[in-house]
Amino acid sequence: MHMTNEPRDIDNMVLKALDGQLEEREVVKLAISLRKINSDRTIEFVDKVFDSYPPLKANAALREQRARAHMDLAKKSIEAGRDKENSPRDRALAWEQCRELLTAAEIDLNTALKNSKSRIEKDYIRKDMEFLVKMKRASQKPSDDEHRQPGKPRNFPGRNSQR
Repeated sequence: MHMTNEPRDIDNMVLKALDGQLEEREVVKLAISLRKINSDRTIEFVDKVFDSYPPLKANAALREQRARAHMDLAKKSIEAGRDKENSPRDRALAWEQCRELLTAAEIDLNTALKNSKSRIEKDYIRKDMEFLVKMKRASQKPSDDEHRQPGKPRNFPGRNSQR
């Protein structure tokens, strides 16, 4: 299967996949190709495939591609969360979105690992899971102590902050 960057060609391939005109391995190839172009579309595509063909929910390769797409988007959220030019509200939203994306990726990777029959595929999934753990660590909410500036007292609930 040859993919181009033409949106029309991509849409036609997605429609064929959703109409059942492509074999399972071609659907996986399409998900891989879509992820190289657009992670949002990959997630949307795999979601539609799972809705249209529930037995494919057990397909380890599709689960892994959707997990990787979630992780790709989480990377962008991490960048937005770290960007000091963004407002504190936008940064907080980016971090929250990142954690949600990583949770979705974790579910897909666990399902992929459970359903994979290939030792090589399982090794790749485990590597993705290791990277996911690092991303989750980077996206953890900081504790109150980490937010506190040196020399400033901690605020405790019910404690009068004025002295």
